[in-house]
Formats: sequence, structure tokens, C-alpha cells
Amino acid sequence: MKARITTLTLALFAVVAVSGLSAQDGQQGTASSTAKAQDKFVASCPISGGAASEENFIERNGKKIYFCCPNCSKAFEASPEKFAATVNYQLLQTKQMVQVGCPLSGGPIAGDKKVKIGTTEVDFCCQNCQGKIAKMDQKEQVATVFGSAAKGFTMQTKCPVSGQPISTEHTVKHEGTDIYFCCPNCKAGFEKDPAKYADKVAHLIKKDAGK
Repeated sequence: MKARITTLTLALFAVVAVSGLSAQDGQQGTASSTAKAQDKFVASCPISGGAASEENFIERNGKKIYFCCPNCSKAFEASPEKFAATVNYQLLQTKQMVQVGCPLSGGPIAGDKKVKIGTTEVDFCCQNCQGKIAKMDQKEQVATVFGSAAKGFTMQTKCPVSGQPISTEHTVKHEGTDIYFCCPNCKAGFEKDPAKYADKVAHLIKKDAGK
């Protein structure tokens, strides 16, 4: 009788253990799927407006510009200035450009005055700027917000001191260009000895001057 109870008990523990492992595997699978969804490549072809391919790109001024097909990349190379707005829009989509101010006024962004343009959100300084863009169709939104990236965006994405992602809270005006840093310590280090980072800063200034 004791042997029979022991056998049943062991069988019960085995079922509980397997169930626990299955639940854990399910949780890991869900987490993995969520991570993949977050990492999914999303970019709009600046020529056709369709989904761009991660494998079909050209490099320009240190940035990758993605296209849906070889014909679109050829069209871009033939007349790149024609597609400045749609390229800037894609650079924000692919996190190769960072918003640092209101794209209409150039002032500080509010944090809660956002408009979703296609697959990405853009923040504004006030309700007036937000409302103006919200009334437009997507084509007009892209042309207005991204036609000139100089007011509200920077092509700099990494701190020149640490190499970490920049924070818009820590900036220094250097040779007429706003240079962004990841933290107060890096900002202070740069201000103490800017010549130490001259090469990196010159590169950033060169890229921003072409916006």
C-alpha cells in the first residue's frame, strides 16, 4: 500500500514539474516574440512610400537609406535633393536621427504634444504647432515636418565622449553647432578639454552642416 502511495505521489510531482516547465517555456516564448516584434525593421521607402527592405540600401553621409527595390535607389541617386523630406522621415523611423526640438518653431518640445506621422511620433512645443500638423494628410505632414531637419532634429545619435546614446538635456554650442552628450559628466569633460574630442566633433559638425 505504501509503495502504491509513493508511486502515485511521484507521478503527481512529475506532472506538476512538467506543467511548470511548460508554463516557463511559454513565458520565455512570449518574451522572445515581444523582443522580436520590438526589433522588427520598419522603414518607408523614400521614393515609393512602400515598405523598404533592410537588405536594399545605400550609404550617404554616414547614414543608411533603405529602399523597396533597386529602381528606387537609382531614382534617389539621380536626384537626392528631391527626396530630402522622405529621407529625413525614414532616418527618424530607423533611429538614425534624433528629435531635439519642435520642427516648426525650433523651441523645446512639450513632451505631450505629439502627432503620429505614419509609423513614428513627433513631438511639438505647443498645441498650435501640434494642431497644425494633425490637420494635414501624411504626405503634407512629412513635407512640412521633415523638409528641413535643422530646426527640430540632429543627425548626431551618440555622445562624442562615451559613445552612448545622446540625451537632449545635455548640450553645448560648439562652433555654431549644438553637440549633445549622454550625461553631465561627459558634457563637463568636453567643456574642460574640447580639443581632446576635436576629430569626433568635427565629424558631427560636418554632418549637421549638411542638413
